Amino acid sequence: MSVLRQFVLAFFLATTAMHAWAAAGDEEFDRGYDAFVSRDYAKAMQWWQQAAQKEHVRAQNGLGVLYRDGDLGEPDKKRAAYWFRRSAENGYVYAMYSLAMLYRDGDGVARDDVEAHKWFNLASALNFDPKAQFQRDLIARRMSPDAVAEAEKRAQEWLDAFFFGSSSI
Repeated sequence: MSVLRQFVLAFFLATTAMHAWAAAGDEEFDRGYDAFVSRDYAKAMQWWQQAAQKEHVRAQNGLGVLYRDGDLGEPDKKRAAYWFRRSAENGYVYAMYSLAMLYRDGDGVARDDVEAHKWFNLASALNFDPKAQFQRDLIARRMSPDAVAEAEKRAQEWLDAFFFGSSSI
């Protein structure tokens, strides 16, 4: 078998396996979303937890929303921050914005303007989100120039690690 043929076969098998994996997470997310829309938050949580364990970013974000908004009882901002962080680290822009809001307000995490600016900056850059840009610029007003530079450095390191697999983080 030629090298090209081996490569094509390996690529086909790998993408088929990845598609099957993604489809399972998507199906579980969709079932959770249907439950969420029906206000069956406990069932949404069950489905989203299954999908989130497979690194489904929208399910991870959905869990953050459930905990942040108190859809399962009392709001649990620490758990919300955990799930928003997992989703944000996996590249989901809406989770980046939500995580930045928690850092901005010190809600479930220690207030940290540098981390808030970093995540607002990423949400703004990756999604061209005017709300994130506005929040980033607003929070920068209460930060020192060194703190803004540190936030920008962290955002760039995240981008380098996420897209190129290289960074000091």
